[in-house]
Amino acid sequence: MEQATNDVNLTALDLNSQITNISTENRVVSQMMANDIFLFKWCEDETGDTDDEHAQNLYDYLKAYQTKYNYDIVFFVSNKTYNYYYNDGLNKVVAPDDEFDSWYFNFLDLNQEYDIQIDHDEVNDFSVSLFVNCLVVDKSGEILGVVGVGNKIDDFESSVGDLTENLSISAGIVNKGNAHNSFKGSSGVYMTTEDAATAFNLSEDDVLMDVDKAGYTWIDGYLCTTIYHNNDLNWNIIVQKDTRSTVNNMLRQPYGRVALMF
Repeated sequence: MEQATNDVNLTALDLNSQITNISTENRVVSQMMANDIFLFKWCEDETGDTDDEHAQNLYDYLKAYQTKYNYDIVFFVSNKTYNYYYNDGLNKVVAPDDEFDSWYFNFLDLNQEYDIQIDHDEVNDFSVSLFVNCLVVDKSGEILGVVGVGNKIDDFESSVGDLTENLSISAGIVNKGNAHNSFKGSSGVYMTTEDAATAFNLSEDDVLMDVDKAGYTWIDGYLCTTIYHNNDLNWNIIVQKDTRSTVNNMLRQPYGRVALMF
């Protein structure tokens, strides 16, 4: 049983690493834009006119990143005007009383450098997407807005799905502390707390438990469960495996050697 537990722990670590790798480029690019002198300077001269040459310079800037990295959307929300600019122009003006815009104001309340979310992409037919949001702050500490990128979740789900299938495990991801938004459902491996608790036969407290970097593993019968916290994404990753076949195979080995001796 110890060997089976080790296998599950290693699987959880591997899955955690894979998930981090999938999101790393998006996070690095978003943080690069958030610290770009161009964006600082652009914000200083923002007029609120979304059709002038100054606005077009921002659209071109966002479009260049979208094209280079093949993102579905690259955006900047100004904290001065609340204009939601993206690579093809102005999307909207965000508002505190608009449920769909809750992600922006909830993120500001977190006082974090960046935030990774699953949400609907209003620009691209409300597709479920993986977003990286980064806070843009000037040298005096004033919040200028939020810049970030988004990609449809399909590729992310496919990559994680292939890994779980190859390793014969069940896996789920829950939001541990990122800003809440208007997306209240589950999508593949990304689950609400309630759905994850049901899927893995755990309590909601179990799903959201605080764990250190080594994670937490326990066995209930033949079912081995590991909960691992991904610090970069602020997600809890749940990995579960029925160890029955692993244990049975290990038990057969001594009997096979005895039979061979006879």
